[in-house]
Amino acid sequence: VVRVVCGKTTPGSVSNTFHIELPHDADVAALRRLLADELAGDAKVIARPGESSSSSTLSDSDRVPRVVFFQELKGKLGYERALTKDQSRQAQRLLMDILEQPGTQASTDDIEKSAKGDAAKFRMRLGAFLTCECYHAIACRCGLEEEDQVQVKTYNDHHMARTFLKLERLMRNQLMAGFGADNMKRRGARAFHGYPKWTLMVSL
Repeated sequence: VVRVVCGKTTPGSVSNTFHIELPHDADVAALRRLLADELAGDAKVIARPGESSSSSTLSDSDRVPRVVFFQELKGKLGYERALTKDQSRQAQRLLMDILEQPGTQASTDDIEKSAKGDAAKFRMRLGAFLTCECYHAIACRCGLEEEDQVQVKTYNDHHMARTFLKLERLMRNQLMAGFGADNMKRRGARAFHGYPKWTLMVSL
C-alpha cells in the first residue's frame, strides 16, 4: 500500500491524502499509468525524506516508496479513496477494540443518560466524544492526518457489513443498526454497497 500526499487537490476533496494498492516491486512508471487521468505527464513524483536512498525526485524506473508526494492532483479525492479495503478492516478492528472497553461503554452510558432521551443530542455528544477519544487515533494509525474525514466502506463484504452493525450497536445508533439489520436480511452484504455510514473525524 502506497500513501499519496498531494500539495493541491481539486475543490471538494475531503483530504489531501489517499492510499493506493500496488505490487511490492512496482516502479514509478506503473504509478503514473494508474493515475494517468489525474497526473500531468511531467509531474514530479517526490519521495518523502528517508523513504528512498535516491534523490527526492523519483525517476520512472525507481521503485515506488511507501509514501510519495505530488504537488498537484487533478482528481477529486472523495471518502472512498482514503483507505484501501484492508485499511478499512483495520479501522473497523481498531474502533471495535476501543468501543468494547468497559471505560468507553461507561462513558457512552453517561452520555446517553445526560441526553435524557433526546436522540439528536445523544448523537451530537457521542460524536464529539468519539472524535476526541477514538477517531483521531484511528486516523493516524491508518496513515491519515488528524483532520481528515474518512468514511469506511464495507466493499460488499459480508463480514465487514456484520462488523458495521456491531459497531453501530456499540455506539447505540439504533436508527442505523435497525436500517442495516433490515437491509442485511433482504440484501445481504450488498445492503452497504456504496453506503459507508460511520465516519472518522466528524460527528455521527
